[in-house]
Amino acid sequence: MKERPPCMSSNKTHASNDSHGISRVIDASRLQSADPKRSWPQIMRWVLPLMILCFAMGGAAALATSASFDGPDLVVSSGKATFRLSGIADEHAFFTTVHAATRKGRDYYLVIGSSELTRGWPPRGGNCGCGTEAFIRWLHVRDGKVIETQEGLYESCRSNRGGWDLGWKDGRLIWSASAWRRSADTSTPSAEIFLTWSYDPQHPKRGIAEEEIPDPRPPVTKGPTNAQEAMATFQRLWRDSLAKQLEANPHFKLLSALYAEPGRVSATLQSSSIIHQRVSSSLTAEEKKQLILVGSLKDLEVERQIWAVVNPGGGPGFQAYLDARNGHLIFLWIIPEG
Repeated sequence: MKERPPCMSSNKTHASNDSHGISRVIDASRLQSADPKRSWPQIMRWVLPLMILCFAMGGAAALATSASFDGPDLVVSSGKATFRLSGIADEHAFFTTVHAATRKGRDYYLVIGSSELTRGWPPRGGNCGCGTEAFIRWLHVRDGKVIETQEGLYESCRSNRGGWDLGWKDGRLIWSASAWRRSADTSTPSAEIFLTWSYDPQHPKRGIAEEEIPDPRPPVTKGPTNAQEAMATFQRLWRDSLAKQLEANPHFKLLSALYAEPGRVSATLQSSSIIHQRVSSSLTAEEKKQLILVGSLKDLEVERQIWAVVNPGGGPGFQAYLDARNGHLIFLWIIPEG
């Protein structure tokens, strides 16, 4: 595995190395030292539950199954059987792990994690040149070959995904990510969504289950009450989440310089209908695709009070619109030169 390239900041991808599954250990000394005069029913008190457990687990399924990475290859062992799956991870991946390994008869079910450079090795300059893609993958293997795969994309520069909460909970592997859903009429991110995936080793054939979930962040119950609070709210949103979501956007560098520029950022309370008219009349159809970074014009059609946080810049600037009721970001666009 490659060391983290120097151009990369600390990666937030996390992985669990805990083993999870069913394990039952019988202390052999307790059986060997048993009183030889003990009656058959008493002995069966210990043997019968063990027989039932083995039967329920399906014989071969009860065999201890393990897997580990050897470079990009995955080596799987179960009982006396060992085989190698070649090229499962990128050969330059800087992190790989095995989250779960289960055998059911001829079938093996593996859940692995890997973190790789978005545009491949070596690191590059430009958009996502040092970005990462972190995957959780489910593999269905039979006769030493992968016959089915599923994937939950956990971190992604290319797809603007930021993951959190990776770990085991109530016997299941669960991980989540924030993402951006693109609207039908523009190629830029328009709405933040939240996804969660889960894997249950008790039912390995089901693979990975994906679900879109409500915003897990605590609701903001009170919006900004003055211009200073409105500016602080937007700047906090930028630092906490928005910068990461837009780091692949061509306007990221401009926004990074302008969002908290001393003496240049201001905020005013305005009506959404007035703002809608202003944005609609200021941009051509092509500019709407390129310069609207968050939200859509439809989000401004709902009549409400909005804090407009603005920095006109020395040429291109930005305007961010926050719902006055709760401080949520509704719309962000780049003000074109001229």
